[in-house]
Amino acid sequence: MRFPLISLILVSAALCLCATAAFAHPAADDSLDAGDHSKQVEVRFEEGRVVFHFAYDRADEAVVSGRFDGRTVEWPMRFDGERWTRRAELDDGDYEFRILFKTRDDEDWQEQENVSFEYHETAVYDLQIDSRAIKLFEKHSRHDRTTALGFEYNRVEGLRTDLTIAIEQGRRNPGGFSWTQGYAPAQERWSWKARADIPLFRPAGLFLTATGYDRTVSHDTWTLSADENSAAALFLHEDFRDYTLDRGFATGLALRSNDHEVSVRYRDVESSPAGRNANWSLFGNAKDFRPNLFADSAGVEGERRQVEGSVALDFRNRKARPTSGTALWLEGEYAGHELGGDFDYARGTAELREIYQLGGWSALRLRVMGGAIDGVAPLYRQFYIGGVGTLRGHRFKELTGTRFVVANIEYLVPLWDEMAIAFFTDLGDAWGTPARTTFDVESDMGIGLEVDDGAVRVDFARRADQSDADLLVTLRIQRMF
Repeated sequence: MRFPLISLILVSAALCLCATAAFAHPAADDSLDAGDHSKQVEVRFEEGRVVFHFAYDRADEAVVSGRFDGRTVEWPMRFDGERWTRRAELDDGDYEFRILFKTRDDEDWQEQENVSFEYHETAVYDLQIDSRAIKLFEKHSRHDRTTALGFEYNRVEGLRTDLTIAIEQGRRNPGGFSWTQGYAPAQERWSWKARADIPLFRPAGLFLTATGYDRTVSHDTWTLSADENSAAALFLHEDFRDYTLDRGFATGLALRSNDHEVSVRYRDVESSPAGRNANWSLFGNAKDFRPNLFADSAGVEGERRQVEGSVALDFRNRKARPTSGTALWLEGEYAGHELGGDFDYARGTAELREIYQLGGWSALRLRVMGGAIDGVAPLYRQFYIGGVGTLRGHRFKELTGTRFVVANIEYLVPLWDEMAIAFFTDLGDAWGTPARTTFDVESDMGIGLEVDDGAVRVDFARRADQSDADLLVTLRIQRMF
């Protein structure tokens, strides 16, 4: 691997990003003063409906464009002699919208403002409707420059500290650059990660993407978030992830909209095993952390050169704790062969999530996942299921293979206030190894209690195919789907 290449990519990305930012600002005569935005856009209740108001004396036509109740819409506004208005019937929730307008002087459509609950947006409004009350927050900055301090605790790095410096930009000039510098005391090791997103063709949402990194990595992000795992390791002496030491880069193209993304990348990464270096937590110190699954070099150490692609289609009514809609994720990677490297394989995964609103505020939630590997993949790219995030009545990573299927189905019934009960079943299997050559479905059943729409949840699950199976209890602070 030749790392001058990634250095050149990241330096070029930073220069292009700065150049893009420099030329992104419209002329002062043709733009709205950022300080006046709060006086021109207003949302309030009138006669039981949500009413959008837009006041600008140069506007000749105006449209509310956004995503409401799972649909992307463009609502023409009417001029009442003083300002532009649009009435709508909206349920409680967080919404994304913007006002598009054209003036008597300019026939081109212009974006007056972006409104989103996503924190990476700049110059945004956060519209929250809750129990017939409206909260409207705004940010004015075109380029959000932030410095953040983060922490993660696991049995390989101990308490890693990360300092991130980021420049995130809004849709007038989308893109961003970030640098993260970290230190892991248990490893006595410095780590870093750099990222650049450069807009190539803004109307189509086409970006050039580049990342470089030298850090401890887990490939279990699809089952458990870093925050949840850190809490489990720090308080319960349980680390549900496994790790490798990765050093590499990736660069490619991404086509993005508000809710969807299609991307393709080339990745070159060297991986090496990681041992257990920390064994402390606030509680449960009578036991040890389990060994890292990828602590030996066999099947782990080596270089991957691969082409990878992904498709994300999100039709849910909102990204944060959705209550209805469909989302689909597809990922694939082709490694080795004519690309070189130490591993030759092809790997693909798919995930579908559905949420159906039923009568009486009850809901049916469905998640189906599957994947397959052709060739000899490194151990950390094989499939491991069982336990939190997959088959909740099975032991942690009890099943492994080069093929897997998992289906999670649950029926959610509200109880009172912010509490609900979920009746669920999990089905699935992992196979394709000498010990397990064919598919043989395994199943779990259980009950979950959640509050605040899944912000905190306790699951009680056991295997349905064994009469003497243990009851397993898991605590989640993030929704599984």
